[in-house]
Amino acid sequence: MRTLLLQIHLYAGLLCSSYLVIFGISSLNYNHHFGEAISGDESHWERQLSLRAFEQDRDRAFAIRARMEMSDQFESALRGRIV
Repeated sequence: MRTLLLQIHLYAGLLCSSYLVIFGISSLNYNHHFGEAISGDESHWERQLSLRAFEQDRDRAFAIRARMEMSDQFESALRGRIV
């Protein structure tokens, strides 16, 4: 019985370890893009903004986000959390 459990444990460990190695390599590739060639074709954008003076930084941040037409999906959550 002990030999059977040892064999099951051994082969299950080999199966799981191969999955973990493949998962680790694919995660690194997803985050760091090893296979892609570096190209000089990157996009950058700038936008000129003129804003009035704000007393608090969070009000300035909300005004910038609104002027740049960025998503305000979490605005109410942020306003309640930032003091």
